[in-house]
Amino acid sequence: MDEEPLKRGHRAMVATGKRTYVDVILRIGADGTETPQFIMLPDGRTYEVSRVTMRTRLVDGEVLSIQIGLHMTSLWKEARGWGRPRWYVKLRG
Repeated sequence: MDEEPLKRGHRAMVATGKRTYVDVILRIGADGTETPQFIMLPDGRTYEVSRVTMRTRLVDGEVLSIQIGLHMTSLWKEARGWGRPRWYVKLRG
């Protein structure tokens, strides 16, 4: 079965990866703003967050666009369903 080629202006959906819950060390400002400083994966690898470039509120949490070194990625905050917030990243797997 042949697939129809993508038409101009349409983009293929790319798998975003496996949801992996992580430990996050935060700096909490006087105004309550949470700024991630470090992310630790379940295997112990730890990454320093260079900066947060964008924050987007979602119905069930928040997603932050972050920079680790020269690499841009997303850090997700899941705010409901577990009684307290949990953080995750989507890893390729």
